[in-house]
Amino acid sequence: MPTASDAFHTLLDAMASAERRLQCLDLDEPTRLEAYQWMLSVLQVSVLTQVWADPANPRFVDIVGPYLKWGGDNADAFYQYVPVDPARTYRVTGTRGDAGYLSLTASGGPDDGRYPTRIVGSPNDRQFPVAADGSFDLWLSPEPQDGPTIVLEGDAIAVLTRDYLEHPSTGRRATWAIEAMEPSAKQALTD
Repeated sequence: MPTASDAFHTLLDAMASAERRLQCLDLDEPTRLEAYQWMLSVLQVSVLTQVWADPANPRFVDIVGPYLKWGGDNADAFYQYVPVDPARTYRVTGTRGDAGYLSLTASGGPDDGRYPTRIVGSPNDRQFPVAADGSFDLWLSPEPQDGPTIVLEGDAIAVLTRDYLEHPSTGRRATWAIEAMEPSAKQALTD
């Protein structure tokens, strides 16, 4: 069985391999430096979404924004991510801010750090009620709840938010919060 040290050295080897490939490319200086930024951004997102993730005590973390890249650029959008346990019930609350579009997508698929393979549910702000003050409330649960609910199927692993702003540098971002209805103590770390 791999240990934390084995996994850490595998990560370091992968980063070194990516850096060696980068050095073989004929890039101008700004492009090369942006490539380093992108590699470190992907590493940062990976640490936030995999190392610090706790479906029993969840929190949304930014994965895409002006200074955070995961995939391609999307200058007018903000994305947040949280892992979920399909056996738990979660309440998601938030406020719209100045977002012209909001959505919440629950994904299913392998639970090994790779991209999910399917969408479990993906309501947007035209499909769930947003109050006059901009607030909203949704449920993620293996059973329907009293209110808009994404029913989590057995392979549900993560939830992704999307909010798009017409003026991302001056507009107010949407806020998202998530609470496990059955929170539990943080698991003791083991190798």
